[in-house]
Amino acid sequence: MTVAAVKKDWNVSELLDWSMHYLSEKQFDNPRLNVEWLLCHTLNCKRIDLYANYDRPMGKKELEEFKSLLLRRINHEPLQYIIGTAEFMGLTFEVNANVLIPRPDTELLVEKTLELCKHRGNGIVHILDVGTGSGALCVSIAFYLEKYNIPYSITALDISEKALTLAKLNADRIVGEGKIKFIFGNILNENSNSDLFQSFEIIVSNPPYISDQEFALLPNEVKDHEPEVALKADATGLVFYKHVARAAKSFFRSNLTKKHVIFEVGYNQSEDVKKILTESGFETEVYKDYHQIDRVVCGNLKTEN
Repeated sequence: MTVAAVKKDWNVSELLDWSMHYLSEKQFDNPRLNVEWLLCHTLNCKRIDLYANYDRPMGKKELEEFKSLLLRRINHEPLQYIIGTAEFMGLTFEVNANVLIPRPDTELLVEKTLELCKHRGNGIVHILDVGTGSGALCVSIAFYLEKYNIPYSITALDISEKALTLAKLNADRIVGEGKIKFIFGNILNENSNSDLFQSFEIIVSNPPYISDQEFALLPNEVKDHEPEVALKADATGLVFYKHVARAAKSFFRSNLTKKHVIFEVGYNQSEDVKKILTESGFETEVYKDYHQIDRVVCGNLKTEN
């Protein structure tokens, strides 16, 4: 069975069943969910609408569009890039091949950052998001800080101008125009970040942390489609943690009793990242994700430093 073999006349139910079976034969995970999202994108409807209109005939242009989307998925292009959106923290973000697709595991990073904000004193909380990508972190943090009535100032940094353009679009749509400041810059080039000095009390980052060796072993769906610059670090996978930990002290505002760096880490990196932060004067805590894997490392700068 091939996509080219699709018959001319289909209704929603028939196309859903055939396509789901086809993806299942190709050993795709969650074939029904994949097809539902592709059909919803084609028909500009919600998933529940598919089942309320099971017998709806598919038009010729709709079939052609769906076929082109299905072919892209068969070639292992990520579903989120095909439909142009990804869900994160209960919010819908626009995504494209210039940014990493937000993952559910990263929601823990947002949750722990929000906890830090809740347990601080009054006044504006100043946050830096390093490597913002789609803006999933900074926008989610801003969205929920507003719900908690916590005043904030958030700056987001990225090395990709295309990523910053998309992140700003997401921010303007979800939290409002001008609520987040976006800066083009490279955290690895400390001389280019002078405008960040003494500005923040929380630095949050989901940096590139895949080592060169691990990158070669990634699934093709990730390796061939998501931006390498947002995935791969160096031979160890630790270069960004080292630079952020070293630069953090100059980025922190003076006269603060609590100064935090909070990272997402790879499945085997928590001990290395704890050591990096400890050597830079931080006390550390590690939090596990829903799979009981060390996923977030938080550093609190000791007051004597």
